[in-house]
Amino acid sequence: MDGAETERVVIIGGGVVGVSSAYFLSQHYEELNKGSSSNGQREVDIVLVERTGLASCASGAAGGFLAKGTFHQGADIEELSTKGFDLHQQLADELDGYSRYGYRRVSTYSVECSPNAAKASNLASEKVVDSDTEISWLKQDAIISSMQIGSASDTAQVTPKLLVETLWQEASSRGARLVLAGVTDIKRENAATVDKRLHKYTVTLSNGSSIAATKVLVCMGPWTYYAREYQIFADMPKSYFEIYGLLAHNSIFKPKEQIPAQALFVSISGSKYKDGDEIEFYPRPDNTLFVCGEALDDAIVIPKELDGLGSSSGGVGKPSSFNKLASIYNNLMNGTDEVSPVSTGAGYLPVRNSGLPVISRIGQLDGVFVGAGHSCWGILNGPITGLLLSQLCTNQDDSTLLAVKNLDMFRIDRFLS
Repeated sequence: MDGAETERVVIIGGGVVGVSSAYFLSQHYEELNKGSSSNGQREVDIVLVERTGLASCASGAAGGFLAKGTFHQGADIEELSTKGFDLHQQLADELDGYSRYGYRRVSTYSVECSPNAAKASNLASEKVVDSDTEISWLKQDAIISSMQIGSASDTAQVTPKLLVETLWQEASSRGARLVLAGVTDIKRENAATVDKRLHKYTVTLSNGSSIAATKVLVCMGPWTYYAREYQIFADMPKSYFEIYGLLAHNSIFKPKEQIPAQALFVSISGSKYKDGDEIEFYPRPDNTLFVCGEALDDAIVIPKELDGLGSSSGGVGKPSSFNKLASIYNNLMNGTDEVSPVSTGAGYLPVRNSGLPVISRIGQLDGVFVGAGHSCWGILNGPITGLLLSQLCTNQDDSTLLAVKNLDMFRIDRFLS
């Protein structure tokens, strides 16, 4: 068993939500830890437990698109997303996100295309094209219509895995530590003595060891579904943990020409790639082009022992989906040579039936919190969720202190009948 006197926060899950929580908690506790006793024992210990590695599932397979304003106007996540977008700018300024993880503002367009150039030319004559839109890096005769839907004032991007790694570098520099292991159980200490003890919980790991914890943050993405199996949640409603996985695919290409900072949502005329299932194109500052989509299946309870990301050579990704992304890329991009992706990947987006994430304390348990279920906006709202969880964890949940004023819609028990 780990030490007996140090207050310890255990965060389960090494994606953007868990790592952001570690970042903001380490920031909060930094001054307190500087005042630790001379024997070197820390007053507060932050432990991130992750089975596979940082950003090993949805956070590592994400495109990194950020947006506020009309993208969320009137939606329940509008305030969360607006604050989340602004927090990304703040973090980029503080951490040099421009060079460390590819933060930049972008222009964003909705584009309708046809891989059949002759057909596209005929259709284009019948449609209105935004005259201010210039997307020169696509084949012009493949564009049927286009419209700008976001500008540098309200859309941006990051490279997600680099963002997660940067946040962790900062958190670990302040003393947070990483334990690579799965969590097999969480137990509550004897109820008769728990109120007198600093450590209320025991987190049991897949390597046979255990960690004593004062507080526990569950940030397990689609694996949050399996938290219901932990002993501390045995009497909780199963609906607390109904978070599923929606499989999405991506391919990264290396174009020969320099691509401007233009994010595209591309619908393909006469195909299934439309109405929310568009193919997304995200050029990155290193001049790679991230193409994603093929999230057409139903959300599922993901396999318990799944190791995060998949590729075209194995794992969760479907070769047919990678082939479709490559075909769309080669049909739409300038140039006559067929290009293969430099890498492919797939991951499960964590989704809830309600469409809203959980950002909540568990009222029946002192010091236990859950943050998960952000769907396609996990990178946008991951850092702000980590900030909110850190505020809840440190008892800053007065509405005047919270980064987002109303968290009621994200309560874990909101939709209980």
